[in-house]
Amino acid sequence: MESYSHWVHGVATIVEHPTRAKSIYHWGGGTVVEQEADTYNWFHLAIPTPTTEGSKAVFLEFVHVRGHMNENARLAEIHIWDGNKRIHTQTCVITDEPVDDEFKLEENVMVTTGVNCCLKVEFLTGKQPIGKATFYGAGGRFLA
Repeated sequence: MESYSHWVHGVATIVEHPTRAKSIYHWGGGTVVEQEADTYNWFHLAIPTPTTEGSKAVFLEFVHVRGHMNENARLAEIHIWDGNKRIHTQTCVITDEPVDDEFKLEENVMVTTGVNCCLKVEFLTGKQPIGKATFYGAGGRFLA
């Protein structure tokens, strides 16, 4: 099988509940969201998705996420969707460090619609600074 990587830039991040955010800032390097303690939000990055390569079906192997969580933000969960079908769920605990992680599916999944990477970030109780999540991009490895 041949492999292909497709990415979306972090500036395309969609905030599910924008009214919960104290600030949302899009810049050349991505999207930065600051949010008050004891709240959470979901962030969505739609990954360009090939559904066929020539006459062959295409399978998703993993999703790769790049960003950064400060000491008062925690990447807690990732959901991967193909259209309206959730194909992968994974919990994680990433706080106060860069995010540069692959989230491998249990098995390669044939994609038919479009891949969406959904990230749940919890904004933690703590002193300053306010919780901040930065999204640089997300990509997928596709096999055909």
